[in-house]
Amino acid sequence: SADEKNLSLHSKSVGARIAVSAAGPAANYLLSFAIFAALFMTVGKTVLYPTLSHVAPQSPAAVAGLAPGDTIVAINATPVGKFEDLTAVLAQWARTREPHQTTVVVTLRRPGADEKALETVVVTPTLTLSKDLFGTTHAKATLGVQGTPGNEGVMGFVPAVKAAGWELWTFSTKTLASLGQMLIGQRSSGELGGILRIAQMSGDVASMGVVPMLNLLAVLSLSLGLINLLPVPMLDGGH
Repeated sequence: SADEKNLSLHSKSVGARIAVSAAGPAANYLLSFAIFAALFMTVGKTVLYPTLSHVAPQSPAAVAGLAPGDTIVAINATPVGKFEDLTAVLAQWARTREPHQTTVVVTLRRPGADEKALETVVVTPTLTLSKDLFGTTHAKATLGVQGTPGNEGVMGFVPAVKAAGWELWTFSTKTLASLGQMLIGQRSSGELGGILRIAQMSGDVASMGVVPMLNLLAVLSLSLGLINLLPVPMLDGGH
């Protein structure tokens, strides 16, 4: 009937249909934003600094002379501000290196040294090769080190809102870049995790406390919102 048609989705205007399709992902983004902002205002922003808390024995880093307390400031002249920068540079190097390239140049500062007193050492990362579903070989580089966890302190309302917005932006852009690298074969699709992987991660993180669990909840909600915006027929973005 005409009344029933007026209540159906396909009888609505294009703008109304866009709003309906975008509502789910928008709710995911809003939830992530609220969780991040609340955490930043209550417990602060947890970060992992590139000051080494542990160097595995016989690892590439240990062989090159790195030790706990050293701070990595650059790799191959690329600045390192946080530990995630270190892993990102190593991942990029492993994907794009020439076959004859087996070493990286690490710039570091020893404990108690002057801010400008830097040393450089040559490290031969451990390369792990794996094949994805299409038979493409991918390399992963590791040094055998762990960063030092820290906290940037509790933020006020405005800084927390800005930081939460930045978390959403950086996560979204990095995820899209990673998906693009998988499509062109620069990255292994094996890095994607399904429902079982999420369940395992949730169990592991839940045992670590409430704050890590809320962080994971924010990331999962953000991932769901972003993936649902992709132009895939069965997803919201497909509409």
